[in-house]
Amino acid sequence: MQRNVIRLIRVHQWAKNLLLFAALLFAQRLSDQDSLYLTILGFIAFSCAASATYVVNDIVDITRDRLHPVKKYRPLAAGVISTRQAWIIAGVLFVVSVGTALLVSPQFFAILMVYLILTTSYTKVLKHIELVDILIVSLGFVIRAVAGGVAIGVTISNWLFITTFFLALFLVIGKRRHEFLLLGDSASGTRKSLQNYTPQLLDTLLTIVSTASLLSYVLYTQAPDVVNRLGTSALVYTVPLVVYGLFRYLLLVYTDNKGEDPTRTLLTDKQIILTALLWGLSIIVIIYT
Repeated sequence: MQRNVIRLIRVHQWAKNLLLFAALLFAQRLSDQDSLYLTILGFIAFSCAASATYVVNDIVDITRDRLHPVKKYRPLAAGVISTRQAWIIAGVLFVVSVGTALLVSPQFFAILMVYLILTTSYTKVLKHIELVDILIVSLGFVIRAVAGGVAIGVTISNWLFITTFFLALFLVIGKRRHEFLLLGDSASGTRKSLQNYTPQLLDTLLTIVSTASLLSYVLYTQAPDVVNRLGTSALVYTVPLVVYGLFRYLLLVYTDNKGEDPTRTLLTDKQIILTALLWGLSIIVIIYT
């Protein structure tokens, strides 16, 4: 039962909420205990909120998931957890999320509510509208980054906002491409928005957003306000690591067909993990020394 609950609430997807720590890192507050504490609380709040929405989404999509070659093995679709149990789990997660968010600040709570409204709208309606579906999921990542800033009382750079958005689009489009190729003619049976996508369109969008992601990150490293605040323009030296990370992920999407679960791919591919660690270490050295 415990293992099935962990699968149901998608614990591995909590890695997405590490975006909340971006503001802490780039605001040079890693050593500030109060800021770190608030960010950790924010991480817990968003992780529980995300898990609650995953559970609700699985409840809503239980019939469609049973038609999906992979999703049919999810706890709800497979029948190992009942709908009643799932609602209870979602309710507990929601209460913990809201309670933790209120410990951070009223402003952070408001951001969390925006996130929950957005994800609920996505589950009910927006996931079935082509293009809107990928934009909404990407906005969820942006909200996480903004929430990290709100938690510690700082405003994130506009370029960091844009970079986060394009990187999220990059991951989401790769996922849609995998779903389309996996399901073929039956794609619309599990996700209505897929019926108006084509491999050519998704490949074109993937090219556009990968380019935009890289350019926006480069511009972020050299933005005057960022350089003035950090006192250095050396962030540009982390660009090769970002380039390699993007190229590696594209390689996995196109040759190993690993775009289905971006989070799992990022957490299991050794080269991407090493690249991320080197990038993080480089950022810390550049900003904090």
